[in-house]
Amino acid sequence: VAPVVAYVIFVKAVSTQTILPVKNRARSQQMLPYSLEDMVAEDIDLLHFALGSRTGTGEVAVAIASRDDLDGWIQQCADAGLSPQFIYSETEGIPEIPGRLTLVIDGHQTYVRTEEHKYFVLEGFSLLSILDLLKGSGDDDTNRHMLIYTDEDGYSGYKNELPALQERTSSIDIEILSDGPLQTFAST
Repeated sequence: VAPVVAYVIFVKAVSTQTILPVKNRARSQQMLPYSLEDMVAEDIDLLHFALGSRTGTGEVAVAIASRDDLDGWIQQCADAGLSPQFIYSETEGIPEIPGRLTLVIDGHQTYVRTEEHKYFVLEGFSLLSILDLLKGSGDDDTNRHMLIYTDEDGYSGYKNELPALQERTSSIDIEILSDGPLQTFAST
């Protein structure tokens, strides 16, 4: 039997990374809320902090959600007869392809996963603007390989940017999704 996985919208679950000095998972979980206390605006007692895996740079992936939201998601699943073993922010479903900048275009939202395993969502940005933002953060896009997942509408919305994108990247691969991004997110 396959595990039940729930995806929640990105604005309800913050994904970030932090450095924790200890490698003991139980101790790290205890330290986690206090290490991120200055980053969140809410009382840490009202939030759930989920500890992920360590990256190659020593940082630890973290997801933060309101305890009330988490309880609500679990109840919604229970009402539907489901018992999820995992709950992820939809941004974590962006495929991780080594050596690639991965973009998933869904309407006016573009989900981005960088080669450094950072992911985020932007709304209303052109693909060229996204490259400019990444370059502004010290990222060099001259040797960048892009992988773009989109549907036909998304493709028609940015196809006029392709010549400029091709000049600024080493390669661009495009995969047209006939049923939207959910299957792509779920497969990862």
